Amino acid sequence: MENINIGKNNNELKKIEDEKKLVTGQNLNLLIGDLKMMTAYEMSSEWKDTNMMNECFNNFSWFDSRILKNIQNYLNADEVERSKIDYAYNALFPKPIDIKDTKLNMMSLWIKSRIHYNNTFFPLHLSEYDL
Repeated sequence: MENINIGKNNNELKKIEDEKKLVTGQNLNLLIGDLKMMTAYEMSSEWKDTNMMNECFNNFSWFDSRILKNIQNYLNADEVERSKIDYAYNALFPKPIDIKDTKLNMMSLWIKSRIHYNNTFFPLHLSEYDL
């Protein structure tokens, strides 16, 4: 039974290593682009410019299927891991979001899922004690 688990772990490790090779600087560019769109969306909502709000929402990186698949992993993460992701998110986007704004909440969850996805391959070190 142990040999089966070792083989399974090796396959999972190989899959992660193969996927890690595909993770490039593009992920960081998409994260920054999404943060820009989220900020522009929030500013547009303050100005009550619904056309610009829709444009910002539609220009988000919704096409990235890796992040879509990872949302469930982020939501199922343990409390310690989620708090680390939330801490990183709050460092990037410190202003609390309006819980009534569905689109802003969707963008927030997407960015957190992207940070979580990147954390899978390149773990966050938020303090000197994490090293």
